[in-house]
Amino acid sequence: MSEYLLIEGFDYYNSAGTGAGGVVSSQWVPGGDGEYDIVTGLIGGGLCLRMGDITGGSQRTLTRALPASTSTFSVGAFTRCNTDANQDFLQLRHATGAHIQLRSLTYTDVQVYAGGVLVGTITGVWATTSAVVHIEVIGSINPTTGWIEIYIDEVLEFSFSGDTSGDATDHTISSILISCGNGTGANNQFSFDHLYLSNLATQHGGLLIDYVPVSADTADKDWTRSTGADNYALIDEVPVAVADYVNGVNVGDLDVYELANLAADTTDILAVQAVVLDTKTDAGARAFEVQLRSSAAQLDSTIVPAVTTQFHYGTISDVDPNTSAAWTYSGFNALKLGLEVTV
Repeated sequence: MSEYLLIEGFDYYNSAGTGAGGVVSSQWVPGGDGEYDIVTGLIGGGLCLRMGDITGGSQRTLTRALPASTSTFSVGAFTRCNTDANQDFLQLRHATGAHIQLRSLTYTDVQVYAGGVLVGTITGVWATTSAVVHIEVIGSINPTTGWIEIYIDEVLEFSFSGDTSGDATDHTISSILISCGNGTGANNQFSFDHLYLSNLATQHGGLLIDYVPVSADTADKDWTRSTGADNYALIDEVPVAVADYVNGVNVGDLDVYELANLAADTTDILAVQAVVLDTKTDAGARAFEVQLRSSAAQLDSTIVPAVTTQFHYGTISDVDPNTSAAWTYSGFNALKLGLEVTV
């Protein structure tokens, strides 16, 4: 199991227009009636998630279950706050409520709640409504020995020790909620980019999550094209498009793709996530697996049941399966992505 329970750069989601949120809801469960859109990224290019409402006054939440529960954590994201709402923008949740809550206050400040209790305020987090700030929270969930540290642009700005649990018996985090509150401004928005959550209570700093599209076919090319002559050309868009696609019908149908290289200035690679967008169009059961192919080694995902709605699936690997060591620049650039029909 990867130490990274969530890696979300928002780059591969397509937006179907203002307020529609694209297919974000294939991974996140929406709540409230505010808008959520995929727009130009806050930092490092690419795209980001913007939540709230262009005219003000509507709240939007997105919740995502984690693949495993954890009592120790680090969570970070680049953020932009353009809302005066005094409401949570981040919750680390147990089955029925929140352990940790961060709340934006009057555009600039952050209130910190642990175990349902206000334990402090960080002032002057966002200097302006256009400022991009990296927020990272690390800590442990425990009713007596819990603790939190909060870093703003990699500087420790807040610490707390004591009760961090919002539940008498469940001292683990099983889901994350992000939100834009119900503000009064003309541009009531809160934006997130390069969001991660780890089960290690260590500072990671301002991680960038790069989306690397497929770049060429290989000899394994069993899936059928909706148009054209190249399979990869139908799934290489950034963000992904749904008008063209490849279609796997028979058990054992396998497509393997080359990937574009990382930027030359890439340094540490902490994890790699293979992401696909899948939709089932026929009756009966269908399933597939995602493969990370590194030289002679291959890492297979769990078998993924296909569904009739658009569904994003990602599998995370902290190490190169060919070396069992940390990913390197050359190792990633030699990586291939496989998709195989299993049922």
